Amino acid sequence: MIDTGSLLGVGFTPLGATLYAGVVLVGKGLKSVKPEIVMFVQCAVGVLTLPIIDPSILHTSIDLRQWGWLSGLGVIHTALAYALIYHALPKLKSSAIAILTFIYPASAIFFDFVVNGKLLSPIQFLGLIIIVLSSVGITQGWELPRFSAARVKLWSSATVTK
Repeated sequence: MIDTGSLLGVGFTPLGATLYAGVVLVGKGLKSVKPEIVMFVQCAVGVLTLPIIDPSILHTSIDLRQWGWLSGLGVIHTALAYALIYHALPKLKSSAIAILTFIYPASAIFFDFVVNGKLLSPIQFLGLIIIVLSSVGITQGWELPRFSAARVKLWSSATVTK
């Protein structure tokens, strides 16, 4: 049985994909703005909206050591990554960005297994295979089979028994 959290996650997936597509389009269009500025604005908006998303964050006591780790995560894993992404977006074709977007979750799953020993469920493994096949398909220019109206008519008449 699928729990409510999983259903919510599946429901938010199209929203997340749409927002990510917006980020890519904005990133490609901001050729005259330095990537560091775009990254700073995105991170600042994230920090400012955090209390709206999770109001309990305002009542959490965080010690100095934890602030150090949070700062490291924010600067190294978020700000640096975003600066590199926004530096590359205007220079990449949309198809290359799509391929890289497929690879991102697959690499996260792979490293979660390598570092944490987290095994994939069968449905997660199927998703990983779909991600890899999609990336290869885009790279190799695979196309889905196209059926002409004549083929469909021929096929449908051949399957009907009289």
